[in-house]
Amino acid sequence: MSLHNASWRVNASAIDDLELLETAIVWLAGKNSKFSIKKDKSWHGSPHHTLVATVDKRRQSIESLARLGNNTLQEILDGDISQRIDEEKVLHIRLRLDRLVNSEAVLVENKFKGTSVKGKFKIESYPGDDPKIIVTELINKIVNS
Repeated sequence: MSLHNASWRVNASAIDDLELLETAIVWLAGKNSKFSIKKDKSWHGSPHHTLVATVDKRRQSIESLARLGNNTLQEILDGDISQRIDEEKVLHIRLRLDRLVNSEAVLVENKFKGTSVKGKFKIESYPGDDPKIIVTELINKIVNS
């Protein structure tokens, strides 16, 4: 019961504080994460940046998930976790960016209109395994340790 890798991504406008955003997602991903900023233009032509922090090791991926904190992890467990897992066996989590910059991991609610940080966790599962059971056991292990 593990994770293969993890990544956190946020889109920022040209006026956002990139250092603050970098600090927030690097804290979330972990100090050993790989960080990149890609400068681009939005659909409408205005400049924007995509900040990405990735973790390629199992233990560090689990540590990144654990940084969400017990309350947020329990909220994930209390919801329909199967809706967070796609056909590629990736767990998707969205957090409120305005709270993350204060080191608070708060899940995005359905009606939230602000900027979010998108997390992806590749679940380690093999043929015959149920990714929902694997990630539920993993989160329970994190919460109870």
